Amino acid sequence: MCGYNFGTDADGRRHDITKQFDVAVKEIGDVPFLKLYTSGSFLDECEVSGEAVEHILKHCSDAGVRLLFESRPE
Repeated sequence: MCGYNFGTDADGRRHDITKQFDVAVKEIGDVPFLKLYTSGSFLDECEVSGEAVEHILKHCSDAGVRLLFESRPE
């Protein structure tokens, strides 16, 4: 299974997903479809905070972008 918990900073903090997302979206420009792969589950709050999920979903909704994300069954 995926080992997303091994992708943390040296002191155990999660990366700033919202900031990474904003930079990436700015770099790629307008697209009709986004795919997010997170090495685990986009819906797991231990990996991606609820605030980051809401930020990403709002961006996609406001921009009319379809979103595909990685998740695990549980």
